[in-house]
Amino acid sequence: MAAKCKPAKKNSSATLSECSHRSGFSSGDLLFEDNFKNDQKLTDNWIHEVRYRNTGGKNQEFVAFVDDPDNSNITNNNLHISITKDERSKILLGCTSKKEGLAKRKECGRGSRRSKREPWVSKTFRSANMHTNFTFKYGRVEIRAKMPKGDWLFPNILLVPHMDKSDDDFFDHIRLYARGNYVLQDKHQSALDGSSLFGGIVVWNKTGAEPNPIEHFVVRNEDYYYGDGFHDYTIIWQTDKIIFKFDGEFFGAVNNATLLEPFQKHECHLVLGLTAGGNVNFNDDILEMKHKPFSNTHPKADKQFEELSRNSDWTPLVVDHIRVFAIDKEGN
Repeated sequence: MAAKCKPAKKNSSATLSECSHRSGFSSGDLLFEDNFKNDQKLTDNWIHEVRYRNTGGKNQEFVAFVDDPDNSNITNNNLHISITKDERSKILLGCTSKKEGLAKRKECGRGSRRSKREPWVSKTFRSANMHTNFTFKYGRVEIRAKMPKGDWLFPNILLVPHMDKSDDDFFDHIRLYARGNYVLQDKHQSALDGSSLFGGIVVWNKTGAEPNPIEHFVVRNEDYYYGDGFHDYTIIWQTDKIIFKFDGEFFGAVNNATLLEPFQKHECHLVLGLTAGGNVNFNDDILEMKHKPFSNTHPKADKQFEELSRNSDWTPLVVDHIRVFAIDKEGN
């Protein structure tokens, strides 16, 4: 299906949802869907982000996002997003970074060798991160997916204001995830591994010398890993709260007015992707460090991660479908 809003019905009931600056949709109308059928192309609905994410600093992630069928493809009528070892040139063809100077060279790659004047990253891992052309404001997002499994994997299932740049490392977003780790705890011995499902909001405070994330999450714990099989995940975006459901059952809501405010200004696009590491995803200040044998701020964090992950058995993020429905004031 093309990434566009469906025509509004003539006798539309009251709805909160907006789609590409249009109104008039009925509550319950299907606004967008992708069923990832074998005969379609990913580019029908999705735009790939292409850039290095391991460019230094505590918020780096240990991947390069690429547009490559080895990392994002439709197989058996499912979307597969996988991480592979990067054994290729450091130049990323089709780089989407909008930065300039050294920052752009770091994100897009360059052919010269590492030097003291302009340090470079070690070999990295390749993965995929994609967003839709389609945008909407307020609605119900339904995703049937199997979460990835493997230490330090982190799925990107996001709603991102479409005004944010794709290469901005500090963008506000709504997200739902289960980490890939088999064993991971915080300093209070609470589970943060693949048996814990989180839904929440990240908003960046950019008033200080360095941007800092403000977060609020709800969690659902299980005695199995969310990557063991397919499940139905739901995000209901309303004016005064974000509701999260698992297999049709409510497991939490975020209703902090301050955190919700940035999402009342613009429509959002959908993001699907898979990354590894990252301080927002695996915060050193929160985690029990006996489970995390590398520091996000270490000068050679990328090299430490590479050695640690040499023999990792990672599984992909697999998505059966994703759909967006219009809602009324009650979220129906």
